Amino acid sequence: MEIKTERDLLVAEERYQEMLFYMAVLSSKGRFSYLKNLYTRLVNNFKPKKVAIVACMRKLLEICHKLLIANRPFIKNIAV
Repeated sequence: MEIKTERDLLVAEERYQEMLFYMAVLSSKGRFSYLKNLYTRLVNNFKPKKVAIVACMRKLLEICHKLLIANRPFIKNIAV
């Protein structure tokens, strides 16, 4: 994708952020029990797998935002 305008740059940046959270969810849904439980619950309730992954992406973003506001590090056992 060739970046010609400022709008193209914003779209490319948003796409990069989406890919970043997508890969983070794919790697953590097997290790982070909160996301794993959310993903399996959604899939068991007949949601498409991509919809479940996007829901996990949103939840991961919310967790990161809350940790930044609270100014505390991520600790796996008490993150949520």
